Amino acid sequence: MNETHRAFVVVLGLGLFGLYLAGKALAPVVEQRELRLWRNGWLVSTAALFLTNSIFLYAAAIAALSIYVHRASKAPFLFFLVLLLTTPTVGVTIGIPGIINSVIQVSPPRIFSIAFLLPAALNLWRSRETMPGAATDKVFVVFILLVGVLALRHGSPTYMLHACLMLIFDITLPYYVFSRSIRSAQTLRWAMAAVVFACVPFALAGMFETLRGWRLYDAAILHWGVTLLQTYLFRDGMLRAAATAVEPIAFGFACVVGIGCFLAIYDRMAKGYLRLACGGIIVLGLIAGLSRGPWLGAALLVVVLAVVRPRGIGMLARISVVGAVLMVPVLMSSYGERVIRLLPFVGGVDSANEDYRQQLIDATIAIVGRNPLFGSALYLSEPEMLEMYQGQGIIDVVNSYAAVALEHGLTGLVSFVLIFAVASWGLVKLSYADEGNDVTLVARAMLATMAAILLIIGTVSSVSVIPFLYWTMAGCCVAVARVAAQGLANPTSTSAVMMPRPLTVLGRR
Repeated sequence: MNETHRAFVVVLGLGLFGLYLAGKALAPVVEQRELRLWRNGWLVSTAALFLTNSIFLYAAAIAALSIYVHRASKAPFLFFLVLLLTTPTVGVTIGIPGIINSVIQVSPPRIFSIAFLLPAALNLWRSRETMPGAATDKVFVVFILLVGVLALRHGSPTYMLHACLMLIFDITLPYYVFSRSIRSAQTLRWAMAAVVFACVPFALAGMFETLRGWRLYDAAILHWGVTLLQTYLFRDGMLRAAATAVEPIAFGFACVVGIGCFLAIYDRMAKGYLRLACGGIIVLGLIAGLSRGPWLGAALLVVVLAVVRPRGIGMLARISVVGAVLMVPVLMSSYGERVIRLLPFVGGVDSANEDYRQQLIDATIAIVGRNPLFGSALYLSEPEMLEMYQGQGIIDVVNSYAAVALEHGLTGLVSFVLIFAVASWGLVKLSYADEGNDVTLVARAMLATMAAILLIIGTVSSVSVIPFLYWTMAGCCVAVARVAAQGLANPTSTSAVMMPRPLTVLGRR
């Protein structure tokens, strides 16, 4: 049995166990029929990854799954979230042999976007149902137009094609579909449940990687012809979990989003050990990533959630005391010194990373100072950036805000930040609403999750699943405010899941 097949057996075993726990815990939230569809979709995607040696065959399997899902599921667009963490987020460049080496880049998230979000977007357009606009929509349109126009500066048709694909499939579809297709509190909870459902087996795989020192997904994607710049990353002698996120920080980022979604529906999930097991697995997965940025993001998530809850400050104080008491025996044990070395701010492991980030900020300030309004298309050629070449022959812009400011200037940065700020502001009033409101708990958790996202992306570039998740979460924030405003916060049954009329070309009804 080769490495790919051995990894498949391990991933399948971990996945089935994780899906069983998640399915049982989410049973009060999501219909059993939908949960079975989610499980089967996860199995199809995972099997197609390990048992095919081409991304085209993988895409064909997802296309067949999409046709079935659109016939059987009440909310097919949620499969974008269910499957997002099943396959490594890597791009396979497709070109014309002998003419152009690179025309388009195909990646699993883009395949999911085409298979599950594009039909949903077409449904929304064909239904011709008017929906009240949101302030976030206006800022979002400004940002998209700005990025599209500034892409013309490169003067390359290939670059323009890449930019268009990114704007459509990576940004617009996740935001548009999730901000419009979620029309009831029930559907909103289903979306949160989809993230939790995907995160449990994902976190289990990451925990296994750290414990065994073996990256489970590398052998499978190498068959696609993908060259990974960095594979095994260690911190203080321990492998940093990555699983399908490829990057450890992206892995931790996904776990933080999973924690936020878990807290959004915590009160609706099955009581007892099943609920605690799912949450505990995601938290342990976050730890296995050994990434300080996501750890800080998770801490901020808890703090914000406590602040917006009634008597939350007291609860936060009690949690802090209990946590401190539990940490005492750990710090006094033989592992205490290692734990301290890994902690943010006080730990000394990989301190060069902090120095690099500070150098990046200094370089960004200098370059943006020369091109303040719209940035520079050639910022990578600036002297300050050339000094930051790493051993892999790349300049890693490990700050999403810096990346936006460098290429799109302060205009792009302000519009980018405003999208999330305006979307989050819409949740502030809801977070202090009546406890009986069906959307209140979700609004609080989403507000805390968005705060964590905004912190973490300041420590990492928008790679892997990170942009797909934060644009989706931005859309969900808009949906939360819209659901509350439209008075659809108290559906009487799961039949209240409201979807646009399905596409007749897909054969439904």
